[in-house]
Amino acid sequence: MSLNLRRPSVSVVATKQDIFVRNIGSDMPPLPDINSSQQLVDKWVQEVQKKSWNMWTELYKVKNNGELELVNSYKYVRPPLSEPVAKARDPRPVVQRYVCQFSPPLYDLIIRYFGERFWSGSYLYQNRGDFFYDLLKVILEIRPYDGIINRILSVIMMGFVFWHGWSRRTSWARFIFWLIFTGLFNIAGLLTYLALNHTAVIKCPVCGKLRGLTQVDCVRCQGQLPAPERGKLDLIFSA
Repeated sequence: MSLNLRRPSVSVVATKQDIFVRNIGSDMPPLPDINSSQQLVDKWVQEVQKKSWNMWTELYKVKNNGELELVNSYKYVRPPLSEPVAKARDPRPVVQRYVCQFSPPLYDLIIRYFGERFWSGSYLYQNRGDFFYDLLKVILEIRPYDGIINRILSVIMMGFVFWHGWSRRTSWARFIFWLIFTGLFNIAGLLTYLALNHTAVIKCPVCGKLRGLTQVDCVRCQGQLPAPERGKLDLIFSA
């Protein structure tokens, strides 16, 4: 027997003469919001598996005045789901939990914005298989679920970008963009930043602080970088 995680559902069927409504329900506790915490969902599944629950299917006929008339119903008790005596431990959930700490925090924002639409019955069944549906499924699998460790790692990476990019900055807009980009994409944002911004630095001849070679003026004292004498590259290699 497998566990059905669907919420109580209502469906409508129309014939030439009548309209019928089918209601499938149970006395199980409501499924937690899957957009908030996967841990709460896993805990709910464990609790549901341990107990027996009343299940029912009801068929109603819609009268001309809009009222519902019960035509038939079926009730049964779903027994607790038995677990195998020897169950191999699956390391994948643990590995996924740690790997997701390096996932972009942006994925949580995407799921929070599109999640309700994604899990609604109309979109779930009418758009199964399209690109947006498949993309949300992937994001749902690797999102960090508002993990504290994930947020701490993002802040640490933003701090590194601030330290690394301070002497290399060419404009405030570009500097702030890379800070926000790294905070939203975590390790992927940091690697992208390093790939596009890891330029050499030298000591400013005026204030002695490090500055990027791509800048005309020092970001601290606005001192200009003097041109090296012909045949002498000490200005670059001495740093």
